[in-house]
Amino acid sequence: MPDGRRTLILVSDNNFDSKQVTQFLAFAISDRSLGLAGVLGGNPGVGAWIWDLNGRVAKLSPGGEGFWLGEFRPPAPGTAERSLFVTLPAGVKVKVGDSVDVSGRLERQQGSEALTLKASAIGVISTEE
Repeated sequence: MPDGRRTLILVSDNNFDSKQVTQFLAFAISDRSLGLAGVLGGNPGVGAWIWDLNGRVAKLSPGGEGFWLGEFRPPAPGTAERSLFVTLPAGVKVKVGDSVDVSGRLERQQGSEALTLKASAIGVISTEE
């Protein structure tokens, strides 16, 4: 692809049957993770789908509808922690300190310029006891 991503092309033939069609499907493949810094830096933009974003649950929202995803390492002294608000899919529970893997779509928070990740899947990699 012109942007540096690899291309995956899938082909299915019609098996010499006039009732079937030959299809060519092309996909852009990225084999690198943006990481939280890349997402917060505006790299993918609103509406982009994000897969396998790893981090830790830094803080839960008061209403229980989501959490702030932070880096695995705490920020350096004197610097603020950068985090991304993630909305929880129904039935998913996480705790502060959990290491998670999140996939979903980036949206703008209502009335704000801040990004939110509307999660479609969340996996807990490990949990703090």
